Amino acid sequence: MGNRVISVIIAAASAYLWFQPFNSFGIFFQSGQHWGGLAYGLLVLPALFAIAALVNQKSLAVVFSILSVLLTGQFILQIGVENIGWGLVGLAVCSFVSVLLASSMSQKSRVA
Repeated sequence: MGNRVISVIIAAASAYLWFQPFNSFGIFFQSGQHWGGLAYGLLVLPALFAIAALVNQKSLAVVFSILSVLLTGQFILQIGVENIGWGLVGLAVCSFVSVLLASSMSQKSRVA
């Protein structure tokens, strides 16, 4: 599979994981839709990464993937390891994979 297909799969997986538990308190949990605000960045940034990968813009793909990693890292540090949900862990993994994928992309120069 090419980088473009993998980037779309990562964006779809991130969108799915955004609706899964980010943190849990006993039997209660909160997902990205409960947080709002900056949590919407975790929904939008992987989609922007996939679009940048589809149009072969390596620099934008790297920026969007690094912003996604920083945002997931911020939420993980805010929640703490004890209460972290598997949805946020999955988003962190998808973000890290997107950084690796974006850094391995080759930007082809177009001559008009």
